[in-house]
Amino acid sequence: MKSLTSWLLVIFMAFFWLFRVIVAFQAQYEKNFGGFIAFNYTVEIILLFVAILCIILVLRRMLLRGNNISNCLWILFWRIYCI
Repeated sequence: MKSLTSWLLVIFMAFFWLFRVIVAFQAQYEKNFGGFIAFNYTVEIILLFVAILCIILVLRRMLLRGNNISNCLWILFWRIYCI
């Protein structure tokens, strides 16, 4: 993580994840959080897992960029996936 924008992106993603956690808890207790209403509790849980997966993937990309072994593995797995 060498640039300020990368750090800001990860911080924004973490705040979004925390916001989704708060909304999910509020939906469980049937309250609204500042006007934000969760329409479906299952969708909130799915969004939490998708958001944490995106955070992990962005951090992995930023931390492993420039590492030739990880780039080669990524290309190899992409080729296997495309077959």
